[in-house]
Amino acid sequence: MAAEAVLSSVLSNYPISKLLGVCDRVKHTRTFLEINLEREIPFNMENAPCILLSKLKYLRALSFDCFPLESLPDSIGELIHLRYLDLSRTDIMTLPDTLCNLYNLQTLKLVLCKKLKALPVGMKDLTNLRYLDISGTGLHEMPEGMSKLTSLQVLSNYVVGKREGNKINELGALANLHQTIWIDKLENVVNSSEALGAKMFDKDGIECLVLEWSPDEYENTDDSQIEREILEELRPHSNLKQLQIWGYRGTTFPDWLGHCSYHSITQIILGDFFSDLPNQLPSLEDLTIHNCEQLSSCVPRASGITCLRIEGNKEVRIGELPPLLDKLSITGKHQAESVMEAIAHTQLTCLRSLIISNCSSHVLFAVSSIPASLQELTISNCKKLEFEMEGQHHSLHYLTIRNSCDSVTSFSLDSFPNLVGVEIRECEKMESLVVSRSLSCLRSLEINNCGSLKSLQTLWMASPQLEYLSLRGCPEIDLSAIGDPQRSLRSLSISYCEKQLSCVASQFDGLTHIKGENESVKCLPKEGWLPATLESLTLDRIKSVEMLECKGLAHLISLQQLCIYECYNLENIDGEKLPASLLRLSISESPLGKRCEMKDPQVWPKISHIPAIQLFQQEITSAVTILLMKATKQSGTIMDTIQEIQKWHDTVIDIESSLNELHQVLLDMTVLVQSQGKQLNDIESHESKANSYVCRGSGSFSLQGSTRRIPEVHLHCHHNIDLLY
Repeated sequence: MAAEAVLSSVLSNYPISKLLGVCDRVKHTRTFLEINLEREIPFNMENAPCILLSKLKYLRALSFDCFPLESLPDSIGELIHLRYLDLSRTDIMTLPDTLCNLYNLQTLKLVLCKKLKALPVGMKDLTNLRYLDISGTGLHEMPEGMSKLTSLQVLSNYVVGKREGNKINELGALANLHQTIWIDKLENVVNSSEALGAKMFDKDGIECLVLEWSPDEYENTDDSQIEREILEELRPHSNLKQLQIWGYRGTTFPDWLGHCSYHSITQIILGDFFSDLPNQLPSLEDLTIHNCEQLSSCVPRASGITCLRIEGNKEVRIGELPPLLDKLSITGKHQAESVMEAIAHTQLTCLRSLIISNCSSHVLFAVSSIPASLQELTISNCKKLEFEMEGQHHSLHYLTIRNSCDSVTSFSLDSFPNLVGVEIRECEKMESLVVSRSLSCLRSLEINNCGSLKSLQTLWMASPQLEYLSLRGCPEIDLSAIGDPQRSLRSLSISYCEKQLSCVASQFDGLTHIKGENESVKCLPKEGWLPATLESLTLDRIKSVEMLECKGLAHLISLQQLCIYECYNLENIDGEKLPASLLRLSISESPLGKRCEMKDPQVWPKISHIPAIQLFQQEITSAVTILLMKATKQSGTIMDTIQEIQKWHDTVIDIESSLNELHQVLLDMTVLVQSQGKQLNDIESHESKANSYVCRGSGSFSLQGSTRRIPEVHLHCHHNIDLLY
């Protein structure tokens, strides 16, 4: 039983030399997982994989997920015990042919390896491979002989080639496939016989099937009948639950798509096609249609549809909508008019969410025509849309308007008295929000990048329960005109505009969280700007700020968290020290962070009392430091704590020694059993020797004493590396 080590969560500034040094001490490691490294690593990682693989010959599982890796060394082929290999989200461009020597490999993950264009030629030799995920890669075609991988249970993608050994019929022998498969470049399928050879009908474990023709390389645009015959022979098993078809150029869909035997298909996504949909899809619940070219009636008779999305710039006629619709999303230049007509002609008693986006035509949206059940309404990039505010809609809880309604300068919320959340963004022509009635349910209000908006006074008075407010990119709003203080507000996100920020403490005296960004301020915060109740403060993307003022924070006795992000010119702290109540300081992409990391004597004394300091994803304060601080507060003696830590360290060493002895005993027992395999009839001889080894094993277990309550030993290093023995 080999010792096993799991190395995880290596942070961006951990010296790779120390990591490699660990490998010398755990040569029998079986697992090397989740090396989560940032892209901006200051160390040379070029030779790290070669060194790691040369030292860890007994690996069963290896992950370089997100590692700054462009190639694998040929020595990967020497890890003959390897069963699991994850190279996802790396910059790897090629895989060595020696990878195909890993005859025990069962799982290979290459997710989002966008630069990878081909798999090794010898992939067919990985006969024990069960799981292959190549989603998000740049593969041009599959290697030849994939039909030899009969143990495959999960194959995320199959890129159809033109050569005899990588055509679509290679899938025919892969009878055990499960979950999802995406079959790409179907334009390379010559005829229906090749498609039939894939035997998709026999694959009863496939739950989601994606079929895609590449529109840019399509060669048979004129022969729609062949296209239909190919799709007919790609008929899946009736267990299928989700189906996607992209780039299909046939003028009609095959009969199986609407057949009653496919009662498990609940979701269909169709994109870039020319055909009308089948009339009958009885079990369908979720339908997405993207860029249909010749659609005359885009919604089939499927009474069970609850979610419908129509996307694209082609004008379509919707007709009647499914009566049980719960979510409706319409995106495209000419879609909104037909949608509004369909809504008016259909009794939609279940519709809760409606999204209309990217509409360029003039649309009149009457409040009276909105289904009574609607709870969420989103209007996005519809500049010519106008609201007709007659009557009230009592069920609407969430309203979002983004970059829309250019003709509206004054927008009234009176028609929606039960709103819980309102978001208005990038409506440059809007000058005021009008409220003459109570909005007693309103909890969240976001108004961002509305440069002409000036008046919100009536809104404050009408929303006594408002808890979250975002005012970013709205310099004309005068917060001093609120009147009585807004006491319910707890969280504020605001541009650091002096005109507005200077009013925060007096107008929002119950605030606990503030996030500020963007505006031109060199020193912040000024004294009296922030309310004493504040618990969390975030400075985000304030590019002009150069100095953090301790005086402006000194009265914040409840402040626990201070976050500074992308303040590229912030490099100093003015004053004695940051508030004593702070528990965490996070600094990212700021010169101040570099000075803190170097423990600059002009900065470090002002922050050293903070238990947790996070710089560029690196925890400066270790667990031992926090332990010492807690111990100091509780007992007042650091030496006692240091002695206790030393005892723990000695105990860990003893446990490691005991485990090694036990490991050797178990190895001896294994050798004994194997060497005596031919003497099974000599029961007395075996019993005597077994007893002897059991005694040795019991003695070894007794050495552990207190370790029986600690089956796994975690050594927490300074930079969050966990070693599990």
